[in-house]
Amino acid sequence: MAGYFSSFTKIPYVFNVKGVDTTFNILDISKNDRFRKDFFENVSLYDWYDILDGQTPELIADMFYGSPDYHWIVMLFNQKLDNQNDFPLSSVQFEQHITNIYGSTIHNLHHYEDINGIQTDIEVFVRDSNGHILQYPFDQHGNTIWLPQMTMRTDLSAVSNYEYEHRKNEAKRRIKILHADVFSLVIKSLTNGTI
Repeated sequence: MAGYFSSFTKIPYVFNVKGVDTTFNILDISKNDRFRKDFFENVSLYDWYDILDGQTPELIADMFYGSPDYHWIVMLFNQKLDNQNDFPLSSVQFEQHITNIYGSTIHNLHHYEDINGIQTDIEVFVRDSNGHILQYPFDQHGNTIWLPQMTMRTDLSAVSNYEYEHRKNEAKRRIKILHADVFSLVIKSLTNGTI
């Protein structure tokens, strides 16, 4: 099985050990493998997969490629380089995460969204004499100027802290899985750095 570092070359590096210069062969970590841009654009090379609760890159690699040792292929092909922050939290981890961040304010307002999903914190607007929505009225200090023609927006939806964090976590679930034949070619290509 090819681990991520198995194709890295070794280079001599001199360490001073107890006053004596000693040469060790170490991995050349300045080398790294990446997929060519055309791999990501060619939809015939992969299928979409939605990560199930609690699945890790290792479990996914084992399921699709026959070994957890290929977790780095899952990560590299999806440009997810941090398995702690680039993959969804399990439901238990998620609950702990939001409790740590928000405490008793989990269900408080995080922001508003308009009908297009655009985030805003503004609940009011002003219309001109033609009915067009004007810029939100603020004075030079950033305070809202309350005018008689102000209207509460009815096109907004409230998004709680919980819903905001849940959406962020769920957005990490969809990944690309290389087809088996492509996977084999990728592993073979690693030795000459052509992926």
